[in-house]
Amino acid sequence: MTENDGVYQQLRGHLAALKLPAIAEALAPALEQAEQTKPGYTRFLADLLQVEVQATQERALIGASETRIACHGANPTGPVEAGTPGSAASYPRGDGR
Repeated sequence: MTENDGVYQQLRGHLAALKLPAIAEALAPALEQAEQTKPGYTRFLADLLQVEVQATQERALIGASETRIACHGANPTGPVEAGTPGSAASYPRGDGR
């Protein structure tokens, strides 16, 4: 194991502890690309953080969609209003009223 391998493993551990899974996944390819393109430290960090920000935003959108579905069922416009077709109030009661 080289010193770089140890540092890489330490970075992976830090990313796991900080719960930054998108950066952890992108780290190896980003390091390989950085070896070739030699971006500045700031650019390298900004690119990695952008990966995590984008993944977090995507998870938030998915979570919001799942919450909306859980609250309103499969009806994306919200609950059915009483008296509208499809609501319980729109069907005859069967007791003559």
